Amino acid sequence: MQKPQSLAQRRLARTARHVQAPPVGPAAENPGSEKAPTAPPLPSKEGSGSSGSVRKPAEEEPGEPAVIAMLENPAEDALPRAAVVEIFARHDLKVVWANEDHAWHDCENATVLVTVKRRVDESMLATLPKLRLVAVAFTGYDHVDLEACRQRGVNVANVPGYSTDGAAELCFGLIFALLRHIPMAHQHVRSGKWSWPPGNELSGRRLGIVGTGQIGLRVAEIGKAFRVSNVIGYDPIRNDKFSAIGGEYVQSLATIFLHSDIIVIACALTAASKGMVNRRMLKLLRPDSILINCARGAIIDQKALTEMLKEGRFRAGLDVYEGLEGEELPPNHPLRSVPES
Repeated sequence: MQKPQSLAQRRLARTARHVQAPPVGPAAENPGSEKAPTAPPLPSKEGSGSSGSVRKPAEEEPGEPAVIAMLENPAEDALPRAAVVEIFARHDLKVVWANEDHAWHDCENATVLVTVKRRVDESMLATLPKLRLVAVAFTGYDHVDLEACRQRGVNVANVPGYSTDGAAELCFGLIFALLRHIPMAHQHVRSGKWSWPPGNELSGRRLGIVGTGQIGLRVAEIGKAFRVSNVIGYDPIRNDKFSAIGGEYVQSLATIFLHSDIIVIACALTAASKGMVNRRMLKLLRPDSILINCARGAIIDQKALTEMLKEGRFRAGLDVYEGLEGEELPPNHPLRSVPES
């Protein structure tokens, strides 16, 4: 039997497949879904009278292997850099790596830039004069300056189906940790004690999902398997598959916060969704409510979140925080002072 691929191996494979993917663009009018519409096409290399301000990408030298500039190793937990270089070399692709300061060596001919969560902005693009594509080995791409890419004639591709199962499973890992007080129970037993309250069941709870794209849909499916009492969703873009499994759409975000025991944030970070879970929404939660965020930290008002968690207004399981996505939580970050739920 073939050994299942690790998450990192799947990520690397998807990156290789998507280096010639079509561009994607911002989902500013779509605050409720992690699905992102395709951006308007970039000007052609021939240009037009109306697009003279957009730089045409340079032609690559014939006969030379295409150069892939790597900001991060998309398979770092499974493959060393040398193995990544070897894999890409099999496809006549040369890999160059950024150093700790994100500076490049031997990258003047790079036509593709691969990133996972590191920011790609104008200053970085300026160091890659022949770049044609930014390949994001991840679903979210809010860390890429799309306008700077557009002005330079650089396409941007993401991986919409990246880690759908992994993200949904993590949501339920956080849910069970909170329902059953697993972290504290673990510490309790390790300290030599045994008695601990058993916690609560997921079965019979009301599940609310913000964003019913691929991840939100999978959360709904898993919730149904655990026999939650009902699943409601908020998303300006309706997903027929969500309705087909018994999910019920509501008209407002407030309805999700008023009528759910567990709320999962599964939407993309856009101009419209940034901060949409504000203090007013959080005030609708009860002390036994559970808020899960495996999307982007900036979707929730971080100041209100921290203050209300300290007050015990609700419980939360967070995989993200507002800041540099993928970076460690700074020692002085306010969330570090929040007691365990």
